[in-house]
Amino acid sequence: MDMFKVGVTRKTYTLPYQWDGTGGVVYGPHLYFNRANSPYIVKYNLKTERVEAQISVGGYTARKNSYQWTGYSGMDLAVDEQGLWVLWGSTGNSRRLSASKIDVVRNVITQTYGLSTEPMSSMGNAFVACGVIYCIDYYGGRSTTINFALRYQDWKPMEPQHTVHKPVRRQLHGGLQPQRKSAVCLGQQASSYLSAHF
Repeated sequence: MDMFKVGVTRKTYTLPYQWDGTGGVVYGPHLYFNRANSPYIVKYNLKTERVEAQISVGGYTARKNSYQWTGYSGMDLAVDEQGLWVLWGSTGNSRRLSASKIDVVRNVITQTYGLSTEPMSSMGNAFVACGVIYCIDYYGGRSTTINFALRYQDWKPMEPQHTVHKPVRRQLHGGLQPQRKSAVCLGQQASSYLSAHF
């Protein structure tokens, strides 16, 4: 991990498909990403360098919703202690965010919830951490406000009005790495890591 943080490349992969957005994640030995211009999440095995599955996100219309910064960012993948989630803009939910839980063994979506967020085009980013779905106001600048927080175990909203100070000016993807007790903020040029306390 230390070598990755300083930009040392250990291996380069040639993926079989292009992808949309910045929301790809590594979970176990797999890379999950949104196949370009499609409703599919590709499960790519990093050891065998083969596609193992394509998981369909029902109700998702490619390139019709995105975060403020656009960039074909209508689908975002996130990992927390409970597993793999996809956060996506739903035209059927007034362009608000929906959250779907993915069963990575059966390669299917098991639950989908329409969330009462602002429209996706008005938010800077969203992520899942420690059982909570978060949305932030703005992707640019050194600080932003968490404007939506929802515990998914009981689907109860939390008081989200917290300011977050970011190490990168233009945050295009954010997430938490519980095993490493660190958070990652992906910007245009590089990734930054913060220590996390939980």
